[in-house]
Amino acid sequence: MFKTLLFHGAADLEVVERNVLLRVKPYERTEASPGKRVNRAAFTEEEVQKLLGAARPHERALIGLLCFTGIRPGEALALQWKHADLTAGAARICRTWDPRGRVFTPPKTEAGNRTVAGSA
Repeated sequence: MFKTLLFHGAADLEVVERNVLLRVKPYERTEASPGKRVNRAAFTEEEVQKLLGAARPHERALIGLLCFTGIRPGEALALQWKHADLTAGAARICRTWDPRGRVFTPPKTEAGNRTVAGSA
């Protein structure tokens, strides 16, 4: 919407010859694309085995952590040893890595502070 208005103004000021966005058809949802969300189903056991088999040794721990706990990559990168309870097989999620700001930040919501257990 804003881009269309911007081009209208540019055309009025004769900065551009015409509003090229007038030719773009608006996006319409269909039954094949009912919403913006993408179905991110869990990997199958076979897919996890292939991932782990193709990974280099130093990558396997991170891949296993992501696959078996379901935590986000930023949460995995923000983990510290003090957040892990190896006896219980759980980890406390209390921060995440923000790659844009290059800083650790608390989770966006209170529900983001949680304890996750691995499953094998």
